[in-house]
Parts: sequence; C-alpha cells; structure tokens
Amino acid sequence: MIWSCFVVGFAGILLEFLKYSGWAVSEKILPAEKRTKYGGILVPSDSRFWTNHIIQSFYHFWQTLLAFILMNIYMTFNIYICLSVCLGLAIGHFFFGSRVH
Repeated sequence: MIWSCFVVGFAGILLEFLKYSGWAVSEKILPAEKRTKYGGILVPSDSRFWTNHIIQSFYHFWQTLLAFILMNIYMTFNIYICLSVCLGLAIGHFFFGSRVH
C-alpha cells in the first residue's frame, strides 16, 4: 500500500511536469514575436507548423491520459491514495507550475 502511494504521488508530479514541458516546448517553438497582440497564434503555412503541431498533440495526449488515470485512481476513495494524488499534484505544481505564469 505504501508503494502504491509513492507511485501515485510520483504520477501526480509527472502530470505537472508534462504540463510544464508542454508549455516550455510551445514557448521555445513559437517565440513571442510570432504571437498576435492578444496572445493568439499566427498559423504559418510551412511544413514546420505540422511538426510543431504534432509535438504539441503528443504532449496533450499523454497529459490527458495521465490525468484521467489519476482521476480514476482517486475515485477508489481510499483516503491514503487520495491524499497521495493531491500531495503529488501539489508538489509538482510547486516545482513546475510556478514557472508557467
């Protein structure tokens, strides 16, 4: 049971890392001068757009999959597992979420 709590907590940290890395890659791929005045993205017509779009889709898929897995684990309503999910997400947000804003 204790190992399950550690694995679930690590999965929460991993989810926050995926969110951060997806943001960091999008910032690296699309510099600020390529954005519109209101934060929208100008869509280029070259093939590089599709490569970047596939990378962002890859990050989104794994982030969503892990979030749904953690949601289902939380819905077992085991208090220790629920606390491990919350603690893992909080630790992950502390290390990675603060760099996004």
